[in-house]
Amino acid sequence: MNAGKENQQLGSTDSQLTRRDLIHRQVRKSLAPTAVILIFVTALLVTLHFLKPPDLRRSSLETAIVELETRSESYLAFGELQSLSDAWMISPADSNIVAVYFRPGQQVSAGDLILQLDDEELSDQFRRAEIALLDTIRAESQARQDLDLLLLQAETDLNVATAEAKLAAIELDASQDLNERGVISELQMERTKARATTADEVVNSTRESLRQLRSMATTRESEGNELVSRRQAIVDELNRKLQSLAIRAPISGTLDGLDEERLRQGLPLDAGDRIGRVVDTTKLFASLKANARNRSLAKIGAIASVDILGQKAVGRIVSIDPTIVDQRFGIRVEFDDELPSVAYPSLRVDARITIEAEAEMAVVSRPSYVTNVGPSQIYVIDEDAKLVRRIPVVVSEIFEDKIVCQSGCMEGDIVVISLELQEPTLTEFRLIDE
Repeated sequence: MNAGKENQQLGSTDSQLTRRDLIHRQVRKSLAPTAVILIFVTALLVTLHFLKPPDLRRSSLETAIVELETRSESYLAFGELQSLSDAWMISPADSNIVAVYFRPGQQVSAGDLILQLDDEELSDQFRRAEIALLDTIRAESQARQDLDLLLLQAETDLNVATAEAKLAAIELDASQDLNERGVISELQMERTKARATTADEVVNSTRESLRQLRSMATTRESEGNELVSRRQAIVDELNRKLQSLAIRAPISGTLDGLDEERLRQGLPLDAGDRIGRVVDTTKLFASLKANARNRSLAKIGAIASVDILGQKAVGRIVSIDPTIVDQRFGIRVEFDDELPSVAYPSLRVDARITIEAEAEMAVVSRPSYVTNVGPSQIYVIDEDAKLVRRIPVVVSEIFEDKIVCQSGCMEGDIVVISLELQEPTLTEFRLIDE
């Protein structure tokens, strides 16, 4: 009996569990489409959220305009001042000094007599050459006069012979007429013809003599002129040598390099010895040396500020010697303005040189939130399309208030600088209007 009751209770419990399971199953079946819909909607919202263009007004972005700035690089160079215009005086021959008229440091004008060398022997040669030239000129002049007389006589003889030949021809014509009429004999006729023939021969002979005489006169004149030219050349050369022994200032300026101990009266000089030079102190330039590491900064036309004994002079680089010697290269600076009065090449004034090399660089204002910037974090705005395009921008330097673009930026570009726009697949996004 008890066993029957237990079996009856177990059957009742099984039937109750089955009903709950059925209810749950029905609920799950009814909720399943709703859950799927919720999950899909949630995923869609998340996807749309990430696909949404970023709101530039809410992101850490600022726009900036690319501007150009001038950067100056400076470095030091050292050297000395030299003259743009100077001229050395050289001894033209072996000779002794007769007189010295100026001392070192004195101002001279072009043509001033600085030093006189012994010219006694050369002066004698010059005088003899001049006498020989004058004698030759006189001889040639006399010879020309003699030839002119001969030519005049020959021309007169030719005129006389020609006149006589004409008379003989007239007489011959008259004789032939008389002979035909029987007035004169054949013998007389033959004599008249012989005289006419002789007259023609005299004309031809005289004309040939005149031609030969004229040819001789031309040759003699040419030879005479050549002889006179040779004599004149000798005189000119001796005069040039004679004048060269008088050492004169080639240009106006200051005497420099005169050795007073060596340049004294009576002392000898050899041909080619340097006597001294004249320096134009109004035209100086700076011959400088700079460290080889600064070679790339040196540019033709760059400004140079030269410190000469505490006084500044401004000039420009006109030439660069790229040859590296002792880790230095050469620079030549010419000045725009008049130099201080203390500037003088022979004083060996050391000049402290600062040379500026100017260059244009593109600069973007740096936002306060930016601590570091790379090429992918600067974007150039296409204003017409209101798009921000990823354009390769190379940053060269970052300062407290600006960023220097090495390439990729142009003056007037509008750019954004962001720490957020770093998704590699992002190629563009649309600006949201205010």
